[in-house]
Amino acid sequence: ACITAEDLAEAAEVPGGLDEYRPTAWFSRLERISGWNAQASLPKSDVLAIVSGSAFLFEKQTTTPDVDAEIERLTDILSTAGHGIGERWVGGFGEASFCYDFHYEFRYED
Repeated sequence: ACITAEDLAEAAEVPGGLDEYRPTAWFSRLERISGWNAQASLPKSDVLAIVSGSAFLFEKQTTTPDVDAEIERLTDILSTAGHGIGERWVGGFGEASFCYDFHYEFRYED
């Protein structure tokens, strides 16, 4: 299972805002999530969810002078997806994180 740039843009409510990004690698697996609707006394439909700890790498070609501006742009866009992504984020599923310090602290300066 892979998350697409469109999935992230939808969660951030920025349609088309990440169209230039392509998934280049992902490490994930699926897990079946089930539950019980207490009010209706019926089981909820099972859904497949991407397991916590899964990672997705997206890539976009950019020039060195534009890297800092692009990191700022992505941070702004994806911070609006703080509620999560996917169909069951209200239940605590679908957390999205972007750009921890180790992603960019050792990049080379020209």
